[in-house]
Amino acid sequence: MTVTSEAAPRPRWYYRSWWVLLMLFVVLGPFGLPLLWKSPCFSRWSKIALTVAVAAYTILLLEAVRIAIRAAIHGALEQMDKEMNNLALPRCSISMAIREALQPAAASTAVRPTRLI
Repeated sequence: MTVTSEAAPRPRWYYRSWWVLLMLFVVLGPFGLPLLWKSPCFSRWSKIALTVAVAAYTILLLEAVRIAIRAAIHGALEQMDKEMNNLALPRCSISMAIREALQPAAASTAVRPTRLI
């Protein structure tokens, strides 16, 4: 006489509920959803709820990354502006005098285009 057990076989280690939740929220994010949906440890409604939670969690993480990148770029651009404003450009009085002298002359002398043909 053989004794048969009515209990279902224990799921593989990667289908266990704690392992799936760890993969979903810490390691894989939305790439862990197939693991969730293949796992026999969760009911259909819990799979749907976890899928929505992972989607919301992923969107929040992506938004946080976008905000952090934007802040870093903004900070770097402000630092570059400060450095550019602090640069001491040489101001030569002779070159300034030449520029001022050439500006009215350049405005009064109009160059007319000539036809080559």
